[in-house]
Amino acid sequence: MLGSFFAVSILAAIAIPVFLHQREAAAGQPDAAPVNFDRFGCADLATGAVRFSRDVEYPGDPLLTSVEDLVLLEDERAGLQVPVMGEYEFVMSCTGTGTWEDGDVGPVVVHLLMDADGIGLVSYGLQ
Repeated sequence: MLGSFFAVSILAAIAIPVFLHQREAAAGQPDAAPVNFDRFGCADLATGAVRFSRDVEYPGDPLLTSVEDLVLLEDERAGLQVPVMGEYEFVMSCTGTGTWEDGDVGPVVVHLLMDADGIGLVSYGLQ
């Protein structure tokens, strides 16, 4: 199970926009600024991790159904810079207790990264 969480973490950081609706909302607005991550918190990251788990299934891996008891672990929002194309900038991370559909419970770290378009990407893994 641990190996699959590392795979999920890597794939999520590379490919899964968490706040996709914001990109759609900014479409047709050429002066739209990148996402302002100041208003996002740990609960938003947990929601993104659960959504990713639900939307990207790995055969044999249980779905992450919730992340609770969240605490901010690291926060780089104040000095956030938009990265160059193909790079990702660390935004913040939170830790909490993850629950999976098979009943397993354990410590989880959820990370938020930003791509060059200012779109948030979530990853999660065991702490």
